[in-house]
Amino acid sequence: MTIRDETLLKDATEKKAWFGPEILQVPVLDKKACRAYGEAVLSLRQNWIRRESRAPFFTLGGASYLDAPNGGFPAYATLAERFNPLLDEHFTLLYRQLIDCLEKALGDPVYFDPRLCRPGFHIYLRDKAFTQDVASVHFDRQHECIDWLGEADAGDHTVQTVTLPLMGAENGSGIRFWDMKSEREGQMAPVVRMLLMGAAESIVCPYQDGTAFLHSGQNLHQAVLMDDIESGGPRITLQGHLFRTRRGWCLYW
Repeated sequence: MTIRDETLLKDATEKKAWFGPEILQVPVLDKKACRAYGEAVLSLRQNWIRRESRAPFFTLGGASYLDAPNGGFPAYATLAERFNPLLDEHFTLLYRQLIDCLEKALGDPVYFDPRLCRPGFHIYLRDKAFTQDVASVHFDRQHECIDWLGEADAGDHTVQTVTLPLMGAENGSGIRFWDMKSEREGQMAPVVRMLLMGAAESIVCPYQDGTAFLHSGQNLHQAVLMDDIESGGPRITLQGHLFRTRRGWCLYW
């Protein structure tokens, strides 16, 4: 079932109560700005990192969930050194706009840690593979890969994930949620079995270009990539995570 199914969208509205408090939708950019930043990402193709050999999925920038797990933090930090100057050169104004909107929405300071990768970009070029349920089903645990150097309060792992679509939302882009919390499932295997059996309820929320979508990442979720590859262009989103520290919210990827 695709994101454009009217019944599904109606169900999403009716079922929103079970996760509504964990969702923020924050307007950041108008359509003209989205187009300009999306074109900037496309112009930097020589710097993209290919993330999937079988389909055209790339990132611009390092990502903790891909590059830091299993003791990979040193390699991730090297990517931060490589990409942060490039991203600052081309997207400083975008970062300022995003941070300003996030601070207003969250009510606390938002800042960068120079050791960590700046928010970067997911890039999906048109491919029929992305019309299928190929994205991973997961909880966001990337903050566990980072050495926070004592910045976090003991036992406080308050987190947010932020997605800011720049291109492609109109082609069927969004996020699917299941009414299942990470603390209720210690392993993914039984969760996946439940999903395959159709025993877990889900809803899909559509993205809108220029509107940042924030959630805790602690509900089981999956990206809905696209359902139109004939008339649509690439799917480009700015991606980041927020981790609560003594200084406010650290914004990284």
